[in-house]
Amino acid sequence: MPRWPSMATNMKFYKALEIEKTATEDEIRKAYRKLVLKFHPDKNPKGIDRYKEIQAAYQVLSNPAQRKLYDTYGERGPMPRAQQKQQNSQFGQQNLNKKERSKDVVHHLKVSLDEMFDGVEKKLSLNRRRVCEKCLGAGGFGQQVMCRVCSGIGVTYRQLQTSHGMVMPVPCGMCNATGKQYVQSCTECHGRRYWQEKKIMTVAVDKGMNEGKMITLRGEADQEYNKDTGDIIIDIIAKDHATFERHGNDMFTKQRIGIRNACLGFTKNIKLPGKKNNWIKITSGTQSLNDCQLYMIEKEGFPVYRDPFRRGNLIIQILIDPITLKGLSPSQEKNVDRIKKLFNVLDFEEKHPDATEVTAVRFDHRRHTRPWPTVWNQDDDGPHSGIRCQNQ
Repeated sequence: MPRWPSMATNMKFYKALEIEKTATEDEIRKAYRKLVLKFHPDKNPKGIDRYKEIQAAYQVLSNPAQRKLYDTYGERGPMPRAQQKQQNSQFGQQNLNKKERSKDVVHHLKVSLDEMFDGVEKKLSLNRRRVCEKCLGAGGFGQQVMCRVCSGIGVTYRQLQTSHGMVMPVPCGMCNATGKQYVQSCTECHGRRYWQEKKIMTVAVDKGMNEGKMITLRGEADQEYNKDTGDIIIDIIAKDHATFERHGNDMFTKQRIGIRNACLGFTKNIKLPGKKNNWIKITSGTQSLNDCQLYMIEKEGFPVYRDPFRRGNLIIQILIDPITLKGLSPSQEKNVDRIKKLFNVLDFEEKHPDATEVTAVRFDHRRHTRPWPTVWNQDDDGPHSGIRCQNQ
């Protein structure tokens, strides 16, 4: 019988994101954003290995199904040990025959919630290094001799302007740190081997794509002599939205109403994300509403990635404005009939010509698939019916 790694040992990905094993989806996403900016290769060239660990950990822990498999079986997943050894042996043999590649280049692409809702094509202007087409990156032709500048060691030394006169090694610019030169230099690149190219690339962000999704542009990184060209990896980062928060395929928003609408029900128009004129009209009917209560509208959430005709749910948290009764004496405040007249109980309805009418129902955490740990107060135990919270 194969022996699986204990759950206590499956902490590599959690340590990579510097979080606890009990972290929520929101905590995982915040930790990822913080670390990915800190260790991005453009800001921290020495942190490329740490950056790859962060990406690998987020790809697994941001997916509830993959996270469950990881917590149960570890990094390799539910695979028998004999099959793991056979697979590792095959990969090792492939790596021996594989040609060395140039380094992959990672670029962050910030995308708004509206663009992820509709899908968008983004233009990127990238500077990349290309090998000389005449000498194919060799730098010259004929016999090679020792570089006369670095004496064959590939580096030269530069004295820094400090009080101690420190010396720092730098790559030799004459031989490009190879230590050798061709007797006949290339007339096209003059021995430099490379030239800089500016290229406009189109990156397709599909509907419903998740933050942290990696889009790979094969063979578009910097070229190097006698190596396969690496990839440009586009890392999708979502911008914050003023009204909505995204949780998987579901969306969450807060709506403020007055005490009159809380008692008698309400009808309200909401503009959904996206550039299109996408409005919905929600109604609570005649049911009374509780402060901080969650309501759900089915199939009005975010489009499902690679299945845009399916959509998640829209979760609305109702916040009731405090009661303000001006110009009333204490005796009048106790008079319920007078207060009802102040509310001016008449038929009221917001109207919008493009709104699609939908009905809000109370959110039931036992029936609906995804938990919502951040939409109620931390002091509360959970999304129980009739939940109350303190207005800020």
